[in-house]
Amino acid sequence: KNLFPAEVRETLVRLAVSDLPNVRVALCGGLVSDFLREKNAHILVRGARNTTDFDYEYDLAGIMRRFDPSFETVILPTDPALAAVSSTYVRELLRYGAPLGDAVPAAAAEAMLAAYSRQAATGRASSSTISFLESTWICGMIPMHLQAAARIMHTAAAMVKKFFGFR
Repeated sequence: KNLFPAEVRETLVRLAVSDLPNVRVALCGGLVSDFLREKNAHILVRGARNTTDFDYEYDLAGIMRRFDPSFETVILPTDPALAAVSSTYVRELLRYGAPLGDAVPAAAAEAMLAAYSRQAATGRASSSTISFLESTWICGMIPMHLQAAARIMHTAAAMVKKFFGFR
């Protein structure tokens, strides 16, 4: 149900977090738990816009612990000003040619518009896009609402530095 193929989403996320030197972006085509093990990571950072998102993420955190009890999930709330931003909202803006405004980071907006204009109806990949902090390997799923996700990654980086002493 993705609007763009995985490679396009990866590019958009790279653009959205380009100002974060300690963030790298990678595609994950399988289980996130396998990806975490491969990267020797144990902390998964997820974002929640509202209580519905939080409940879903909380359930996923329990599932992750069943895969490996050492996995920890940190659920961060998004900026309230961006809580209504969703993939559906961004798709509708693109579909009707409305300005993307603050729904998408400026660094990714132009590329998203270009990708949408040439988007084919077939060939959509189903891989998840993962963004992780290079020095700490904290992973976070990046949804279509890139602006909120980029802010979550900023918050996660600061939190990790403060509470876990990573640089």
